[in-house]
Amino acid sequence: MSARLVVVCGYPVAGKSTMVRGLAEALGAHALDIDALRRLILGVPHPCPNESKELMELDKTQMLMSYRLMLQGAASHLQLGKALVITATFSRKSYRIMLKDMMDQIGRKRPEAQLRVVQCVLESASAQAEDDEVRRR
Repeated sequence: MSARLVVVCGYPVAGKSTMVRGLAEALGAHALDIDALRRLILGVPHPCPNESKELMELDKTQMLMSYRLMLQGAASHLQLGKALVITATFSRKSYRIMLKDMMDQIGRKRPEAQLRVVQCVLESASAQAEDDEVRRR
């Protein structure tokens, strides 16, 4: 397996984690889930970060730290010529820029390194049901 990063992104509950497990197994690659990494390194996040400005700021800081850690791990795999499949929403433009910058740096050292992005989307009926559930909560 050559230096390859597969990024599976999309909205919560879109099936990213399930897809990552299957892709990693099929490719013989390691898998890394940003939520699992965050819990491992920073502990369980607050269930309702929107309750206060302080909690929202803490959540934002912890997610930024988690993306940095995940992308550092991805860079290490690529530098070693290994494959990795990662999952995260990549909902913020700043996270996507971090990914691009990391791949630009890796590309200078390992021009053969590949990036593939898979976006999971919800079907409209499922998306509507999820929106309704979020509003109900």
